Amino acid sequence: MIRDIRNGSGLSLPMSETTTVHVRVLAVTPVIGKSKLLALASAEIVVAGVAFTLHGIQVIRTKDPDTGAEATGVNVPRYRASDGAWRQAVELPPELHKPLAHAILDECCELGITRRA
Repeated sequence: MIRDIRNGSGLSLPMSETTTVHVRVLAVTPVIGKSKLLALASAEIVVAGVAFTLHGIQVIRTKDPDTGAEATGVNVPRYRASDGAWRQAVELPPELHKPLAHAILDECCELGITRRA
């Protein structure tokens, strides 16, 4: 559902169309240290011809939830909330997050920051 915010009516309309989304990695910067943060990335996402840029995308060391093996993950930018908890600065649907993560991990592999299992 999409929300019509032009007149504040709260009108919801069904989304009946699909659109192509383009993801382009703009930069990946390695982070040196012993923390789980491996790199920070920036990417451009184009949805229905509208481009926006995400900075501060985190490439992290994590564990595979099924096997417990070491893995590499991608988190959207985060901020510290007033209660001290880290929260996502933007929530992407899986249809956007998955190709974004793959593009960033591919770039990290090319740069030697991480490798595919």
